[in-house]
Amino acid sequence: MKASDATPFARFLPELSFAIFHMPDGESRVYSLVHNREHDNVSWITGEELRLAPEEDSLTVHEGFLGAYPNMFFIIDAGDADAFAQAVASIRSPDEYARLVDRYGVKRTDQARFWPTYDLLVDRFHATEPVRAGAIDLTRYDLARP
Repeated sequence: MKASDATPFARFLPELSFAIFHMPDGESRVYSLVHNREHDNVSWITGEELRLAPEEDSLTVHEGFLGAYPNMFFIIDAGDADAFAQAVASIRSPDEYARLVDRYGVKRTDQARFWPTYDLLVDRFHATEPVRAGAIDLTRYDLARP
């Protein structure tokens, strides 16, 4: 999904999020939301922010795991899938992204939900991709919001 195609929300999402959809039968489905950052060029190591082309950013939605350094977990009941998609599609600012996190996100400070969510993801990663699976690294997980 190109951000410039009337979907500028992509530029406000973090690099990698895992969205967990809880199904009515008790199962969970995991999707990776990947923010693809576009650049005018990549010829220099420093000053990346000077060469970004956010109007060309896109979002990849993939069932399963793409990456191991998530910035955010989202938990969505299957019945709220359309509302979640609409909330994502309507993001036009960092504040609107913060509202999405408030509604669906699992903040690192939410100890009651954070570690069980992490454990669910690690277990699912190992169950669905045993050759590729490993630890999910939290060094890039969002710490900015209390």
